[in-house]
Amino acid sequence: MIGARHGPAVGRGVDSARQHRVGRYAAACHFQSDGPDERVQRRLGDGIGAEVGGRLHPGARSHGDDPSAARFQHRRQHLADHVERGAQVQVHHPIPDLVGRLADRCTAGEPAHDMDQRIHRPRARGRATATFHRGQVRLNRMEVSLRQAASVPRTRHPEDGGCSAVEKRLYYRRPQPARCASHQNHHAILMIMPQQLPRLRMELDFTPSPDPQRPGLYIRDPYHFSDAMLLVPPPLVASLACFDGEQTELDLRASLVRATGEIQVGDLEKHLLDRLSEAGFLVDERFLAMRDAAMKQFAQAERRNALHAGAGYPDQPEEARRQLAVYMGSAALSAAADGLLGIAAPHVSPFGGWESYRDAYNKLAPDLAERVFVILGTSHYGEPDKFGLTRKPFVTPLGEAVTETELVNRLEQKAGAAVTMEDYCHAIEHSIEFQVLFLQYLYGPHIRILPILCGAYARSIYQGGRPEQNEAVQRFLGELGEMAERERDGLFWVLGIDMAHMGRRYGDPRVARADQDQMTEVARRDHARIDRVVNADAEGFWSLVQENHDDLKWCGSSPLYTFLRAVPGVRGQLARYQQWNIDEQSVVSFAALTFTRS
Repeated sequence: MIGARHGPAVGRGVDSARQHRVGRYAAACHFQSDGPDERVQRRLGDGIGAEVGGRLHPGARSHGDDPSAARFQHRRQHLADHVERGAQVQVHHPIPDLVGRLADRCTAGEPAHDMDQRIHRPRARGRATATFHRGQVRLNRMEVSLRQAASVPRTRHPEDGGCSAVEKRLYYRRPQPARCASHQNHHAILMIMPQQLPRLRMELDFTPSPDPQRPGLYIRDPYHFSDAMLLVPPPLVASLACFDGEQTELDLRASLVRATGEIQVGDLEKHLLDRLSEAGFLVDERFLAMRDAAMKQFAQAERRNALHAGAGYPDQPEEARRQLAVYMGSAALSAAADGLLGIAAPHVSPFGGWESYRDAYNKLAPDLAERVFVILGTSHYGEPDKFGLTRKPFVTPLGEAVTETELVNRLEQKAGAAVTMEDYCHAIEHSIEFQVLFLQYLYGPHIRILPILCGAYARSIYQGGRPEQNEAVQRFLGELGEMAERERDGLFWVLGIDMAHMGRRYGDPRVARADQDQMTEVARRDHARIDRVVNADAEGFWSLVQENHDDLKWCGSSPLYTFLRAVPGVRGQLARYQQWNIDEQSVVSFAALTFTRS
């Protein structure tokens, strides 16, 4: 858990802390001319007010409508052009008073215009000294090199008052003179850029804490590269927006100052950064090492172990069997398959969708035990327009299911670019694991399976056209269809799918209640799609999915479409449709479907 520590930073005085910050974040500009040029100073001062003040208070003023910011952009371009024509470039040390005083204004969050008026502009040896900015100025004839503090020479210059706040963090080289007919002005710019924050991983799960005694935002890693779960206290939640890959430590510090009301937030800043990094939630070296280790471990593993045992269902064999017996009730296997070639069941946690699981699996007959169960599961985390395969046997508390590697090899060889072999997503997905569990309960531990994870057909949903207009997808669907025809009665199809995902958990502005209010309209639209599926109308079904870029968020659309294309002409029947509140504000819909040959 990230502690809500709001105390000031310790270990350095206020003035030294401010110069320390500026030493990391500032860029200082010096102009040498025949005399002071207050007009140049004023323009750059206006630019600082817009650039820094606007970033510290983004809600107050935007870059696009701020005339000072626009003028600053123009000035930067003009300055770059002017320096390129300059006769010589010289680098001078920044003045400590200037550094400290502007840092005061930034930290206090003074409005841009007022800050510009109050900036102290001392002079050094007759040079007009302009203030500094955080933007990057491109100079064709200037070289600036950033180095770590340990590698920087610590020379001291009497003319700069012994200032080393910037010198400790910058190593610069004197550039070559530029050719110019005029020698009236000499200019130089010295820049120190703020350190950019690593990006918060976009695929993390963010869930409000359900415990009023422990409010905040829970963060967990659905990929299981990390097993950590952090609780971010409410005052710090807004500061997570600083980890977008573009903002810097300066932006984070300003956010924490606003959140806590304290100026010295160095300890809190470090604590937040460390906890997020240690948990593997930032795109940094630590996360990359975690990811590579997890993927390597799965690739080298001999089996696909049950990840969700102990959470989605019991992890002890006898307890799991008792629980599944409760779910299935007194329902027995059908006497005969009667042309049945496939079913669709949910992949929500069995305790939430057990009635639909029961109504799908109780249609199976004993004579299906020797078939290969082709399990098409939703790939929640996989690459769009890709199909994840593995040769590993699937292990659950009920035993070890055998993966038909011959069929896997054929798909890999024929389908080519559409296949991700030994897809790490198999290690973490529940959409196939839950189906294996129910099949093992009915037919014993050593069932034969062909597990296929179906990535979202995102390009088709958002850009139009049919999924098979992607050549790689077309090849995979074609090979899967040939396999279905070739093996025919040796296969049985099982689809692990859910349907609509509505409510706050899934990014909707309104709370969702099962079978109430707007969820009645969702049910109507769900049934419209189901009607197309049971009538083997693949194109009609997909047209409904594409409406509003699938605003119903059906996570089972790609396995369903894949099945309809691989086994055309099937007829379906709806056995049950359900909506379930996965939490108090969000609903998932799902169904039990059966498929027979027409």
